[in-house]
Amino acid sequence: MIQNHNKEKKKSIGRSIGAVVRFVPVLIAGLVGMTVMMGFGRVGPGGARLMQGLGCTLCHTQLGIESDLADHLPDLSYAGLRYRSAYLFRFLRQPDAVRRHIEPARMPDFRFSESEALAIVLFLEQQTRPGSEWPDYPAGLQPNGINRDIPGGRSSRTLQIEDETCLTCHSLNGRGGFYGPELATVQNRLQQGWVAQYLAAPSVFDVPPTVMEEVFLTLSRDGNRLIPVLADPADRIREMTERLFSMGGGLSDELSQEFEQAKALHPETGPEQGERFFRQQNCTACHAHRSIEPETENLGPDLSIEGFRVLESWLVEFLERPVTIRPAGYHPGTGNRMPDFLLNDGSVRSLTRYLMTLQPDEEMDLIVYLPQDLTAFSVDKAKSMLDDKQPCLGCHRLGEEGGYIGPDLSTIRKRLNPVYMYNQIAFTRRLSPETIMPRIVMYDKTLRLIYNYLFEQEISAGSLPLLQFLDGPMITQGEPEGGAEQYGRLCSHCHGYDGNGDGYNAETLSVEPTVHSDRLAMSVRPDDTLFDGIHAGGYILNKSNFMPPFGTMLSTGAIRELVAHIRVLCGCSGPEWSIDDEGKD
Repeated sequence: MIQNHNKEKKKSIGRSIGAVVRFVPVLIAGLVGMTVMMGFGRVGPGGARLMQGLGCTLCHTQLGIESDLADHLPDLSYAGLRYRSAYLFRFLRQPDAVRRHIEPARMPDFRFSESEALAIVLFLEQQTRPGSEWPDYPAGLQPNGINRDIPGGRSSRTLQIEDETCLTCHSLNGRGGFYGPELATVQNRLQQGWVAQYLAAPSVFDVPPTVMEEVFLTLSRDGNRLIPVLADPADRIREMTERLFSMGGGLSDELSQEFEQAKALHPETGPEQGERFFRQQNCTACHAHRSIEPETENLGPDLSIEGFRVLESWLVEFLERPVTIRPAGYHPGTGNRMPDFLLNDGSVRSLTRYLMTLQPDEEMDLIVYLPQDLTAFSVDKAKSMLDDKQPCLGCHRLGEEGGYIGPDLSTIRKRLNPVYMYNQIAFTRRLSPETIMPRIVMYDKTLRLIYNYLFEQEISAGSLPLLQFLDGPMITQGEPEGGAEQYGRLCSHCHGYDGNGDGYNAETLSVEPTVHSDRLAMSVRPDDTLFDGIHAGGYILNKSNFMPPFGTMLSTGAIRELVAHIRVLCGCSGPEWSIDDEGKD
């Protein structure tokens, strides 16, 4: 009896040692992966490191803090092979933690509408490009069957999921490791065929971080064929996938029903719209994709002076629950948005402390002016100027009035540092060089009247609705070149991308934007008139004051290019008398 007991004890010790030996490379890779992702040794402690780990610096690139978060998140080039579409549809609208080991990174809530989430899923369904060429798979695991369930008989020879090999990294109903995703929900999330082929050759898919052991087969050195590690690997893989896909409960049926209902409700939504929206939201800033490059510069507001720009009390509330400030996106017309990371109190405090330390350079020449109380007469005068003379409400919302192009002005009293706001109005592009807002030239008296009026408002506009861009063209980010690009960036918000007067901001205006594609109307307007309207604004032509003057930010040549593009849109020239001899046929 004693001898048998000692034998069993040795076996137990052997299994434990085996588990430890198998776990060592996983542990090392995991620690290295987490260290790289979190930027230990590269970024200072606290809020800066947290911003890096969350991926904030992938959009707020002005901080100069690099993040390799994309190396640790799923490659979406083969999302159509890997994920169940119904799961993705729910996940995009209700994200939850799948990769707990990359904390603090998590999929944030982008507040996608049903049609937006559906469009992205329909696009991802078509993404079927793995990272490497297919090796020669065993019979029954061929790539052309990857989207189908894997049939097959049962076998008792395979590794059990409860074996320490699996639970070293993965958890099963809360028991086991934390480095791999939960196995009990695989049926809800993944396609059975993909799981089988991943188990056969993990390195083909390059799922980050690539520490999955080659348990059943291993790739040959040339990467062209798979060599069995265990006997009858195809049978063993089928047994494993059957076991995994028998534990998902009834949620997969619920997800499928939800997804099918969404498709029935939005028959006009397709993968083409999904690709456009996928690009607009710059999903590849965090997720790799082999044919879509991410935008890598200035995707969000410049946070390098955030401590000077906003009030600390507002920043805390915003990080706890982000609200819409720019309905059309930071780059207007792209529709990109600040997601909700569902931060806890500690994370909010850490980020706030860090961001409030970010101040402008001492040598920046700023005017210190604080809000003054206005008389009732001055309040009425300021309101009249905003309604009838100044262009502010053509782009900005104030209460229930105004446009959706620029940030909401309703909450600046609670949101912005008064000194920052004064200098933003006075100098505009000095503090925000990427903005499309031109500097509005005003007398100091007029500037202070408008400024004081805005800071007297106690309007609670709440969270503005996010505009839907699936039916419209994508506005290109970055510095434009030529009249067409300038028109898309500056003019299309109101006048429409094709000059039809149907831009997303048109419905917010009290007057209809000029239809630049109207040949009859535009043929009676001289080029000089178009030039003056762009340079000095609509007010100078006795047109709407909501048309801003772009002469303070555009060169003479750039304005002429815009005029030339308008002529392309209308397919016409100006009146005969207005055309110089050089312009005549």
